[in-house]
Amino acid sequence: MTKKQKNILEELLDVMVTEGSKKLADRMVTSYLPEEVAPPPVREQLRAEAEREIYNALNTVRTRFTTFAQQGMNLMKPRKEVLAACKVLQVEPPKLGKPVDLDKANRNKRSQMKTYHPDISPNTRDEFEAAARAYDVLANYNAALGGANGT
Repeated sequence: MTKKQKNILEELLDVMVTEGSKKLADRMVTSYLPEEVAPPPVREQLRAEAEREIYNALNTVRTRFTTFAQQGMNLMKPRKEVLAACKVLQVEPPKLGKPVDLDKANRNKRSQMKTYHPDISPNTRDEFEAAARAYDVLANYNAALGGANGT
């Protein structure tokens, strides 16, 4: 999600929370408190209280939704990098939210780094660096999941 899309979503959620709480409070007052039951000043006071309560509830839901969505994006964002790193190190890709087997990744990294070391094969520097970067990506992914080593 780009910053522009995120800002548009935030603005939309703000409008929904603000306008939704006003409309719902108005509907509640007109439905449950006809003018014969409560005079206009009482109705307006109750409408304002209802709007405030509804606004707070909707804002809480919005905050939870935003937090949950952000956590989901944080898991999904590095997913492509993790899959590419697994391919480079020939490790089984993890299921979403699960750690990678770092022991196997480390063994494969060492093997590839021996094979592609620039002193042994001068034209394989890119493969050598790719193996090192791939292991770093997988280690960071596991660390983000809580330090699991995947064994």
